[in-house]
Amino acid sequence: MMKLYLSGKYRLLYNETPITGFRSDKVRALLAYLVLAKGRPFTRTHLSHLLWADYLPSSARASLRVALSNLRQVLAPMDDLLELDDQIVCFNHQSPQFWCDVLEDETLINSPLFLLNLQHVSAIPFQAWRRQQAGESG
Repeated sequence: MMKLYLSGKYRLLYNETPITGFRSDKVRALLAYLVLAKGRPFTRTHLSHLLWADYLPSSARASLRVALSNLRQVLAPMDDLLELDDQIVCFNHQSPQFWCDVLEDETLINSPLFLLNLQHVSAIPFQAWRRQQAGESG
């Protein structure tokens, strides 16, 4: 069973063992964004803009490729969770072997602890999304 905690300290566990290996907080942010989309597919262009809007488009796409490769490695014990092709990326949040605290109790989104460890990720579109999810202003 894979468990993701997005309220309080960001944690990803597989069979109660912490999963490490995230290259950066942007990879953690990418996973949170995909999970909270509840199965909605996104284009790679959208995701590259979300986290690397200040990069040239070619550099943003390259950064997304590296992040997705890292995310696939991190999620390797559960290879059915991440669905991707050349254009689209989607997270299979309905897997019976996946659990997320915020999906289980959506009131946690309104907690000041929601995505607490990702408040410093330097990506304006991601931070705008995070604030919108949490109902924050500014």
